[in-house]
Amino acid sequence: NSTLNLTLSPLFTSHGGQYTCVATISIPQLFLISRNNAVVNVTVTIPPPIASISPDANYVAGTRVKIQCCVLFSSSVDTNINISVMWMRNNLATVVDYSTSILSNQTISNTTS
Repeated sequence: NSTLNLTLSPLFTSHGGQYTCVATISIPQLFLISRNNAVVNVTVTIPPPIASISPDANYVAGTRVKIQCCVLFSSSVDTNINISVMWMRNNLATVVDYSTSILSNQTISNTTS
């Protein structure tokens, strides 16, 4: 028996797909060849994004408030993704929303005043 491993470390989103192991045994002096394969589908999921809001404080009526939402996501996302930010007030959507397509390893910020 012989075991060979394919190690994907760290696992990135671009690693998802179908992998096939093709094993071949040959005996040249007898002109014999035998081949078989096995298939596995690698499905990669991504962890949820991290959203943070700043500043977090008490505000004085009549002043201007600028609230920023920062979205961070895993560095293992190495394919194009869509990110959207929606502001809610008392669990109701506001008129401000934001959507973008970006390449991985970036941070997006959305600000409302």
